[in-house]
Amino acid sequence: FPHSLGLLYSTFTAFLGFKVNEDEYKLMGLAAYGKPNLVHKVYKVIKVHKDGSFKLDLSYFGFRESFSMFNKNFEKLFGKARKPEEKITQRHKDLAASIQTVTEEIYFKMLNYLYSITKTENLCLSGGVALNALANGKIYEKTPFKKIYIFGAAGDSGAAVGASLFVYHDVIPSGARNLATEGSANIRHKIKNLYFGSQYSNNQIEQTLKRYNLKYKKFIKEEELINKTAELLSQGKIIGWFQGHCEYGPRALGNRSILCKPNPRSMKTKMNIIKLREQFRPFAGSILEDKVQDYFDVPEKNLWSPFMTFCFRVKKNIKNDLAAIIHADGTCRIQTVNKVNGRYYLLIKKFYELTGIPCILNTSFNLKGEPIVESPEQAIEDFLKTKMDYLVIGGFVVFGQ
Repeated sequence: FPHSLGLLYSTFTAFLGFKVNEDEYKLMGLAAYGKPNLVHKVYKVIKVHKDGSFKLDLSYFGFRESFSMFNKNFEKLFGKARKPEEKITQRHKDLAASIQTVTEEIYFKMLNYLYSITKTENLCLSGGVALNALANGKIYEKTPFKKIYIFGAAGDSGAAVGASLFVYHDVIPSGARNLATEGSANIRHKIKNLYFGSQYSNNQIEQTLKRYNLKYKKFIKEEELINKTAELLSQGKIIGWFQGHCEYGPRALGNRSILCKPNPRSMKTKMNIIKLREQFRPFAGSILEDKVQDYFDVPEKNLWSPFMTFCFRVKKNIKNDLAAIIHADGTCRIQTVNKVNGRYYLLIKKFYELTGIPCILNTSFNLKGEPIVESPEQAIEDFLKTKMDYLVIGGFVVFGQ
């Protein structure tokens, strides 16, 4: 601080009328609709060296002295700032494309310099900028790194988790550590999913459903629940999906999600209307891990990317299959799914059996301006506020009003 690539990106987020530390992904989505023809102006506010190190020209920024990210000098350079309610113009799209391009150029300079002094092909990234999935997908082609790990909550909350794990494994004496965990083995392990939040029993869920006087069907057998849900998805129904432990981090990873099939293109429009979102914003896809190379240009077979932190280009021959999740630049943010994902994996597998497509559209279960739903009450409230067709919550399928 104050020389931060994240703060630079957030300044443009604010300048384009979005919320800082919340709507940066909107800027990333908007970038696909613009041309990076203002890159030369962006480089007037940041000086970058060959090794990727940089300094902001603080005469253009206001975040140290005031409650504004930018100042009058910034507006003289880039024009009038967009207000949240104003229409998005081509200039705004071009600005988004330009800051995305500059961010990527700096990002890759830093990473290539890092490789030059380490010579390792393994890379671990953290920080808010590491959530820029569009940039992350290009690391494989723009740098020599081959194995890349990005924690699903790569921002400040993830840094807190990393600090805690470091203290647990490397600072606390082993005797005290084992006592704290009641004798459990002190084994480091790979974090394979982010389902760390609370969960609710079928009894708790059913009591809530009765309280709301909703029409529902209870499924005793998981297979029957999966078959019914996959059938509804194949018919083009939009489904609120509430299962198991709530996921940790900024992405819905299949436990608190709204789901639909990934085609035709109109499914994207329907989903954005349900979520009260801007139509330019794209959706992510959840795909079976062993099928990912058939649909996306990924760097390796069966790529493991469970946290939705990478965008990859969709293969040309299957664009129609994924029409609702392919973005304007031909890419899609993906989540690979395997048996670790439990019921969500079984659902996509069954959808694949029914349709021949091993991928579904996945977006967070919330409405614009809300956090992701956590409790059955919150899921039901959002379901009732929208035109979702069904709510699949625990072992129950709830019918629309």
